[in-house]
This record gives sequence, structure tokens and C-alpha cells, in this order.
Amino acid sequence: MIVHCILHGGPGLPGLSPATKHYLSTSKEAGDDQLQQSPPIVLADIADIDLQNLISELDSLPKDENPTLDARCAIEPYLYEAGLDPDNLYGNRKLLLEGLMVFLVLDKRCLELNDLAKGK
Repeated sequence: MIVHCILHGGPGLPGLSPATKHYLSTSKEAGDDQLQQSPPIVLADIADIDLQNLISELDSLPKDENPTLDARCAIEPYLYEAGLDPDNLYGNRKLLLEGLMVFLVLDKRCLELNDLAKGK
């Protein structure tokens, strides 16, 4: 089905982020060099619009300002699912949010993407 989306001038893969397309099209044996060249994961790659807004809100906070209790309570389940420590929201927020985005776009879907790449 994916081949038909690409061949004969088809639309390609319009619903997938560039990072996901790169993951699918890169040989896993290529090593870390291919991972270094992957396109950046951006906020628009996250499917959940409410989560996009929440991450954007947290990312736009000044470094010296703590997130509201509502924002922390809303993002905590996603952080726990990704295996990230919510206490880093107060110290290393940028790194924490980037890690969450990588998890949501690639890691969470890794098994499905691997099956898709194998043709299953």
C-alpha cells in the first residue's frame, strides 16, 4: 500500500512526519551516522493537538518561571509513559520536552514502524 502511495506520482506519505519517513527509509544497519542526519522532530509532528499546545505553552515559559499546577498535571501522564522524570520540568524543561517529543513521534511507534518497514 505504501509503495502505491509513492510510485506513479502518488501523494507520497502525506500523514507522516519527515522524521518518521526518515526512520522508515533508513537501514538499521547504517548505524548512528544515519540517525545524526535525520530531520528534526518538530511540534507539528505530534498528532495530539492539545498535547502540541501544552508542550508549546511549557516551552514558551521563561526559564525562571515554574509551570502551573494544571500544566504539570496535564503533562505528567505523558512523561511517565515516556519514562521521563516530571521533576525536571522545573530544571531542565527544554531537554525533557525534546525527549517527550522523540518518544511520541518515534519511540512510541517503533514497533509499528518496524513491522511496517518489514512489510507486515
